[in-house]
Amino acid sequence: MAFRIRGAQGETRWAGGTLRTSDGSMQILQPEMVEFRAGRHWVSPRTGISYPIQWQVRAGTRAFDLEALLDDQENDTRLSTGAIYWEGACEHMNTNGRGP
Repeated sequence: MAFRIRGAQGETRWAGGTLRTSDGSMQILQPEMVEFRAGRHWVSPRTGISYPIQWQVRAGTRAFDLEALLDDQENDTRLSTGAIYWEGACEHMNTNGRGP
């Protein structure tokens, strides 16, 4: 699991995550250990916000290509938490030759 919180200009405000291996061990990823490079973007027809929906992600020493399973996974929680954000299911491919 990896995440990035962006500001209004697209700058990273916070990032982090966890990396769990097939043997069950887990590594907590600090902000400097996670990097997102955006590819394709999608613009919400409801809010006009542009979201990256394809990425190259570095998580610790591992690298992945990610792509959203569907573009529209925008969450509008203005009535509860006040936030609007994109969070969703993705397909991934390990790009540095280490196991899934």
